[in-house]
Amino acid sequence: MADIVMLPIENLLPHPLNPRKDLGDLTELADSIRTQGVLQNLTVVPEPLEGQDKYRILIGHRRHAAAKLAGLTELPCSVVWMDKKEQVQTMLIENMQRSDLTVYEQAQGFQMMLDLGSTVEEIAEKSGFSASTVRRRVKWMELDQKKFKQVTDERQISITDLDSLSQIEDIAARNECLDKIGTRDFDMAIQKAVKRQNIDVNMPKVKEWLKSVKAKKINDNDRWNGKYDSVGSTIYIDKWEEDGNKPKDDITKEPVFYWLGKDSYDYGQLRLFHEHKKAPPVKRPQEEIDKEKAVRAAWDRLESLGKTTFELRKKFIDGFTVTKKNEPQVIFGAVIAGCYNAIGYNSSDRGALYTLAGITDTGYIPEREEKFFEGFDKVSGDDWVKLVYALFGDADINCSSGYRREFPKFDHNRKLELIYRWLSTLGYKMSTEEAQMLSGDHEVYKAGEDNGEV
Repeated sequence: MADIVMLPIENLLPHPLNPRKDLGDLTELADSIRTQGVLQNLTVVPEPLEGQDKYRILIGHRRHAAAKLAGLTELPCSVVWMDKKEQVQTMLIENMQRSDLTVYEQAQGFQMMLDLGSTVEEIAEKSGFSASTVRRRVKWMELDQKKFKQVTDERQISITDLDSLSQIEDIAARNECLDKIGTRDFDMAIQKAVKRQNIDVNMPKVKEWLKSVKAKKINDNDRWNGKYDSVGSTIYIDKWEEDGNKPKDDITKEPVFYWLGKDSYDYGQLRLFHEHKKAPPVKRPQEEIDKEKAVRAAWDRLESLGKTTFELRKKFIDGFTVTKKNEPQVIFGAVIAGCYNAIGYNSSDRGALYTLAGITDTGYIPEREEKFFEGFDKVSGDDWVKLVYALFGDADINCSSGYRREFPKFDHNRKLELIYRWLSTLGYKMSTEEAQMLSGDHEVYKAGEDNGEV
């Protein structure tokens, strides 16, 4: 062990590679040093400058700065000899053990060690973090560093939020989402970016399928002039691989025609058509066709919004942890759902209830109730909040009314309002679009006014 020596405070220099940049408030530590002195030595490395013995601080930057404030002229130091790599490693691990580093400083420190020749495995062994954690932290250094530091300094950000950015491959899209991190719009931004990314991944597969069935493209007007009949429901390209979303085999018994959405509100939507056989196309006024297109576009956008917001709610519940502290809020949800189901004749998500109770045979069996309550007795932990959520029977719904031949109009959806009321007690933060949808302020409800409909 190195001997402890007293060194002049002016000969001790902060280390330029210290991962910790902000030393925090030094007032209390300076007051303690005035009365009790420095109780723990600093660790330093020699760095001769201009013929004088100078030292770089490895451990004790806060003590050094506070001692200056307290008016001390010398400090107890342990002088060691380390190469640059060992110095950075020592400072990084010391700060991590004290939990003194921000997430930005931590990521920066890992990157610095990699730049100096350490491997991910070596960093993991020295720091106590898993190799996968080290890789995820280093991944953060691909972000816009100025923006990354700013948001981590100014906002309350979770590690989970930062790690969720890694879902997005495109760095520009990732930095756009970084703008929203720590705000109520972050989850929505991630959802949209992942959706666009999945569309980009799946689009070649979709085009290959269209080519394999010799499908022919139609223009936007042909969707509305009566020449073609729509076949099946809208296909969402970001979910191309999911069951129930891909086209059925019997669609190819007749020549297939297709339309791909290009605008922001319908991007990633595929519609399939067969040629209309019953009658020749009817010449319709262009004004009528334009209105029908606008009406359909508004409903498509509303439907897409309903799907996206439903996925956000479900993701929140899937990741929710039940604790003693939030148990009353979970029970509150059960009370709301129970009352609403009784008064509003609401249907619960029976499939989810079966799954939670461990029932695989969803058909009618005489002992169904008995099996359910046997399974119900085994529900525990975080499954309780999922069970309550299933009582609401949440789905990709929105706040709208009217027939689809007219523009959608806002209509209070009591079910959604109750779901959001409960979720908010659990800590859920509505995005701007969710709040606008629930209040009727979303622009999709103004489509009729924009098209001359009062």
